[in-house]
Amino acid sequence: MYINEALNFNILRFSGKKETLENRKLKLSNYENGNGIYSLGVLSKRLDFEEILYSLKNETLYNNLKSESFTKNVFEDIFYIMEILLRIFKFHEPFYINDRLKNFCYVNILLNNSKNVSTEDVDLSFKNLLFFNPCSEEFINRNQLRNGEYLNNERLINFYSCFEDIFEAIFKLKKEKNAYHRIAKGDIELLYAILKELISTVFEAQPNTLPKEYLKFENILKNEKKLYDSLLKSIDYFTLINNKVDNKTASLYYQSEKPLEIVNLAKRNSKVKFKSEYIIDSYIFRFSKQPDEFINFLSFLKEQDAKKYIKFSIILLSHPFIIYNLESKKNLIESNLYKTVPDKGYAYQKLIKYKELFQ
Repeated sequence: MYINEALNFNILRFSGKKETLENRKLKLSNYENGNGIYSLGVLSKRLDFEEILYSLKNETLYNNLKSESFTKNVFEDIFYIMEILLRIFKFHEPFYINDRLKNFCYVNILLNNSKNVSTEDVDLSFKNLLFFNPCSEEFINRNQLRNGEYLNNERLINFYSCFEDIFEAIFKLKKEKNAYHRIAKGDIELLYAILKELISTVFEAQPNTLPKEYLKFENILKNEKKLYDSLLKSIDYFTLINNKVDNKTASLYYQSEKPLEIVNLAKRNSKVKFKSEYIIDSYIFRFSKQPDEFINFLSFLKEQDAKKYIKFSIILLSHPFIIYNLESKKNLIESNLYKTVPDKGYAYQKLIKYKELFQ
């Protein structure tokens, strides 16, 4: 219920309107602080759910839970992952790119749950979700999904059961008035309900009814003509910015001493920009291990629009789903992509640099 509200708001959030969807005490509000930041907040008190969660974690709670399997490290990691899940629907302007990709990874987990397919994409999406939070490499290596099962320090742990144990102890402490005197029971219950949905989708592969817009995007990926037409329209609205420039509407930054001549039609965060980003992110994630698909699309672009051909080659070789994925980067290097990207251009030079790294 709560996730559906939030996912629907993903589609609306940059519509240029102060759209609000309310569900009991839950408020999903764009421009909550005037800066376009998406917030999950308690309507009556405007108390952020992360603040509630943080105030629930204390030594009294841990002492009621600790055991040989429920160590302090496990306790800390589970709380931090819950905090990360609560931030999935937040978009902070200085960190917009990371927040967008983190949100994308969560939506991808939901899509995979609904298709009931291989867990490989879910495992990778969870890893990327932590990466874009961002978490340390040590934390990511310690907390993994493997074949859809949660491992903490290589030890199989039932994340959902731990979550239930934590909140059972919290409600008991609250009832016995041994802790949480300043936190309303209703606030804790609402936090529990939202976290239960989030955790069930990630760690229990619970299917969720996705908004029709996401299913449209998914169907586009299955039809080459629709996909290429959609990508062709999306490229101009995917805001590609030189990393020397601070730009609040950037979809992605590329590294260059001098700005390149690139067409960016989106002058602000908008609905069309969000959809364009989602289509391009989906395409690059889906085919990151299939360089022949990128070769085909770049060949198509070269015939259709020279400027978009150049721009997309830069997007591809600058995208985090490529540059932070060793296997994807290696696949591109070993393919014939260098023959397809603009000769001696930005993407070509990037491929040469990546190739040198693997030698």
